[in-house]
Amino acid sequence: MNGILITGTDTGVGKTYTALGILEFAKNNGIKVTAMKPWETGCRHSGKRLIPSDAMRLMKACGTKDIDRVNPCRFKTPVAPYVAGRLEGRSVHLDTIKKVYRKISLQSDLVVVEGAGGLLVPITKIFSYADLARELSLSILVVAANKLGVMNHVLLTVDYIKAHGLMLAGVVLNNTSPKNTIAKKTNAHTLSLLLGRKFLGELAFNQPGKDTQIYKKILKLTVQK
Repeated sequence: MNGILITGTDTGVGKTYTALGILEFAKNNGIKVTAMKPWETGCRHSGKRLIPSDAMRLMKACGTKDIDRVNPCRFKTPVAPYVAGRLEGRSVHLDTIKKVYRKISLQSDLVVVEGAGGLLVPITKIFSYADLARELSLSILVVAANKLGVMNHVLLTVDYIKAHGLMLAGVVLNNTSPKNTIAKKTNAHTLSLLLGRKFLGELAFNQPGKDTQIYKKILKLTVQK
């Protein structure tokens, strides 16, 4: 199965932005790619339906019209899936997610799976996104916001992945604002020294066209010809 889990060192670090870039680059290079946002919380109501905004963007990017395949499970409350399920009295549908993923993986060269927050965000009381990566044999791409403090966040996440026998595709640093600081100017170089080839590069602020070499590296690591 050629699947990659896009996880973050925190919420709001640019997981969806990164996923959209990968999807667009893959399509432009003749790779049959699709996406999943298995659980989306914080969805807005439209009549009786919940609208998952991130999953809608992923759906459009990979060219499908089936939102229930991209996002099988959604909640209104903007918290972790486990908490949202408890508050709303609903199931997180683990078995459904696994079935949908296995079905679309057979029809795709690559499945881009976007998580929520970080790797240990709980889906159930005893099942996290790290467990999902193991269950579905997903390699993990870590997205981190380029800011002061990112070193600790990245190294903790990478250490957990290695310690638990999961597959690390790599780490990308995402510029979530145009403002420059000394930390932002030095983070990429420092991470490259600490992580070696597992550091895949720095994404420009809101300029996806500049990031093609990073997406090329990601696809080389994840798509088996």
